[in-house]
Order: sequence, then C-alpha cells, then structure tokens
Amino acid sequence: MFKSAEISQLQTRIAELEASLSTATGGTAALETQLAELKTTLATAQSQVTAHAATITGLNTQLTTAQSAQAAAEARAVAAEASIDSQVTARLAAAGVDPIARAPKTGDDNNGQTMSRVEFAKLSPHARAEFIRSKGKLID
Repeated sequence: MFKSAEISQLQTRIAELEASLSTATGGTAALETQLAELKTTLATAQSQVTAHAATITGLNTQLTTAQSAQAAAEARAVAAEASIDSQVTARLAAAGVDPIARAPKTGDDNNGQTMSRVEFAKLSPHARAEFIRSKGKLID
C-alpha cells in the first residue's frame, strides 16, 4: 500500500491543484463578467450607429429636398429674367425705341481685379472691403 509520505505528497499535490482550479475558475468568472460588459457596450454602440444612420438618412433627404427647391428657384429666376427682358424689349418696341444691344454675360464681372488668397490676407480690413465691393476675384 501507500506509505504515509506518499499520501502526504499526494494530498499536498491535490491541495495545489484545487488552488489552481479555484484561481482558474475565478479568472474565468472575471473574464465572463468582462465579456458581458463588452457585449453591453457593443449593443449600445450598435444602437447609436443605427440612430446616427437614421439621422444621416433624414439629413440626406432634407439636403436633396433643399437642392431641388434651390434648382427650381434658380430656374424660376432665369425664366423671370428672360420674361422681364422680353417684356421690356416689347414695351420699348411698342414705344418706338430701338432695342438696346446688350453685351453677353461672361461671368467675369470683377473688372480684371484678381488677387491671391495670401495677398488678400495681408490687406487691411478696409482694403479687403474695397476689393470685395469692386467685385474682385480671389485666385489660388
């Protein structure tokens, strides 16, 4: 049979293994708690992402609506300008006045004034205002 020294060694080994098992079980419990907390954090983050995605979708819809309204307003403005031009021309013709020849719009109404952004930044506030009032154009 077993000798008492062997029994004592085996009992010590059993105690060591039980302590290791207890430590491992405690570590597992801590990891399970941490995992549960991370799952909660993930669920919260996912719900926030979903909420933000819905907000973005709503904002995109508003932007599309605003862009459509702006395009419609610009089209109405162009149509109104053309209508005014034709009405003025018709009234002048009815009054016996020769039509006024207009120079085509070139889109460059800045009287040839251009300035780099760096130069503009060096100007005094008064000089900046004058440049803007004279329809100056900033270039890069």
